[in-house]
Amino acid sequence: MKRKIIFFLLLGCQAFFPLQSLWAGDSLLPLTYRIWENGTVLVDDSHHNIGYVQPEIFTEGWKYNGFKNLTGKNTRGFIGTVDLGSGQTVDLKVSVETLPEGVGIHYVLIPRQSVQVLQVRVPLYLSYPEWQEDPYVLGTGQGVVPQKPAGGWGLITQADGQPLTLGPSPALGRLQIYLDPKTAHLDLIDSRQWLPSLLASIHHNEPSEKPWTWKAGEEKRFDFTLSFNRQVSSAPTPTPEAGPHMDPKDSVFIPADDPGIRYSGRFDFSDPKAPRFDWPAVSISTVFQGNTVGILLDDGTNDYDAFIDGKLQKVIVTDGAKQYTVGGLGPGPHTLLLIKRTEATFGIATFKGLLLQKGMSLLKPPSPPSRRIEFVGDSLACGAEVEDSNTSCEPSHFRPTANSYLAFGPLAAQALDADYRVTSYSGTGILKQFGDANLSMPGYYRRVLAGEENPVIDPHQWVPDAVVIELSGNDFFSGTPPPSQKDFEEAYKNFIAVLRSDYPQAHIFCLTFGTKPPAGTLIQEIVAQENEFGDTKIRLMDVHYPVAHVTGCYEHFDPVGQKQVAEEVTKVVREGMGWNKGKTK
Repeated sequence: MKRKIIFFLLLGCQAFFPLQSLWAGDSLLPLTYRIWENGTVLVDDSHHNIGYVQPEIFTEGWKYNGFKNLTGKNTRGFIGTVDLGSGQTVDLKVSVETLPEGVGIHYVLIPRQSVQVLQVRVPLYLSYPEWQEDPYVLGTGQGVVPQKPAGGWGLITQADGQPLTLGPSPALGRLQIYLDPKTAHLDLIDSRQWLPSLLASIHHNEPSEKPWTWKAGEEKRFDFTLSFNRQVSSAPTPTPEAGPHMDPKDSVFIPADDPGIRYSGRFDFSDPKAPRFDWPAVSISTVFQGNTVGILLDDGTNDYDAFIDGKLQKVIVTDGAKQYTVGGLGPGPHTLLLIKRTEATFGIATFKGLLLQKGMSLLKPPSPPSRRIEFVGDSLACGAEVEDSNTSCEPSHFRPTANSYLAFGPLAAQALDADYRVTSYSGTGILKQFGDANLSMPGYYRRVLAGEENPVIDPHQWVPDAVVIELSGNDFFSGTPPPSQKDFEEAYKNFIAVLRSDYPQAHIFCLTFGTKPPAGTLIQEIVAQENEFGDTKIRLMDVHYPVAHVTGCYEHFDPVGQKQVAEEVTKVVREGMGWNKGKTK
């Protein structure tokens, strides 16, 4: 069945429309929601995250200001604040209510003092592939959400106080946004130059060319209702999935070494028909005929995102079964992208091939991008706890909250149109290790499987154009005695030497969250020394730490924090590599 997602945003209005009356005969499905401590609201259906909404304030120079300290209500009901500098503070109220027609979300922003700002907005972030090439209507304008990146700052269309309709989408149905025509402005933005998102940005139509005065006590209110509908009559109904599993006797078996299957990441091909893997964000992709595909895995401890035609179709939670089926897709051909959400600490998995319907086959998969980038790091690069909303420290919570695909590396690689690898392991540092890590990263780096000493990589098989090193947090901030300056510098330089030996022409970006001591200062000095010695392809990547967007037991980045880091990484790599925007071959 097709799905319909309806967003009603009513800025400056406190009442909610009865959505059932607008879609007679359609059955509404329950939605769940999570509120991050920074005020971000994530809305989910029974399958995956639909999107997330967050309040944002931009001051002079388009400086982003996010909310923090949402730990409890004060006497006025505010649960968070943002400090704009010079003692200027804006308070935030956020509440979510379950309604018969979905969920109602309410934001109120009030400055304590008069402040100078460029924009106060509530953007709705949607995964870009979900709506690519689907129709849109905004006021009198209409068109198709572009496949190629939009020019300029990504504006697709805009209107004052007019409703926006996205879809119908073959997979998602229809999304609609209704605004208060007196105060609201909506920008539909292709933000792929920063992250793979389609952005519906709602604000009160204030000028943004220069700062304007937001008066003390002046309320900015954003109220909207989110509803999820099962059926869109104007879209074709997909063929139902035939049972939870495909019968191997009545299917076409595609072995794992079929040339129509493409692998990205580190795999042990000692047995080509049963490749093994454990690093995060490794992927398997193909193009297949038919409306159902069976994925054959020997695994019971890892989770995967299964994308069909660029849209998240299913989260596969392995439980020891040998086959995981994705069906009900409608006539093919279809593109399958299977991405490992969990990291190496969850164990080694084996891919055994695919099952297709009788008479169906694989088609030639698209070529990978010509650009290549590797991300070497710790739990931040793994996407650990990125989907955690309750800061639990129970061991059982780490698996379902991990999602390497939402980490800054894959997000930046998508924006750069680059093939990528995430060679990252939670708890590792340059010199020390913490938690489940038994080695520092230099000890893991050359392994094909993080969990086994052999085999080791052949650096000539996959040569990156750029390598981003995100390491030092577990060296200095894991609660154990930190290394000496001399020991850290020596270990970091030795690791750079390993990378330079493997990849003589690669650009190496040394990421640090600020240049303050201890780690920031040391890494800055190391890069300067390497440049002095003649290696000008080693660069400092100074990135802001998203302090307002951390979550989980170990304060890892939430989706917004990962996105913000990805934007900065994308900018630095693009400038350093001279990579223009757009697709590569």
